[in-house]
Amino acid sequence: MPRLKVTLPPSLLALLLVLAGCRTIERPPEIPVTVMTYNVYVGSSAEPALETTNLFQIPMVVGELYGNVIASDFPARAAAIAAIVKESHPHVIGLQEIELIRRQDPGDFLTNREPNAEEIDLDYLEILMNALQAEGWTTSSPRRSRTWTSRCRCSATAR
Repeated sequence: MPRLKVTLPPSLLALLLVLAGCRTIERPPEIPVTVMTYNVYVGSSAEPALETTNLFQIPMVVGELYGNVIASDFPARAAAIAAIVKESHPHVIGLQEIELIRRQDPGDFLTNREPNAEEIDLDYLEILMNALQAEGWTTSSPRRSRTWTSRCRCSATAR
């Protein structure tokens, strides 16, 4: 009966010899991870603006929505959210509606289609991070994912 002759490259042979002397590495103990999601709610629904059929009404409707957002007092709500987060002790938090609301007056929406407002009215992430810090909760660098930007002319002037 013919014998099969196998020739191994020296590097592979050395690797096999090293591995033959290794013992099985044990898996480290599992560490549970707590994940939390929270919709902070921007403070108003966009539906009235999306359902408006008269373009001349959009500034008034957007002004009302903007007023709702300001009236919802996110800084006060952020303190309550921070208390809930502290009580839950999550390792990871996924937040929805963490908005960055900018304002430009006068606006240039009709002449410039690129978003360029620089005055920040509300930065929900910064406000919530400050509230969490006030509760004694520390975190690594938060990440913000920008999913969309909208620009609307608005008749609101109150802050």
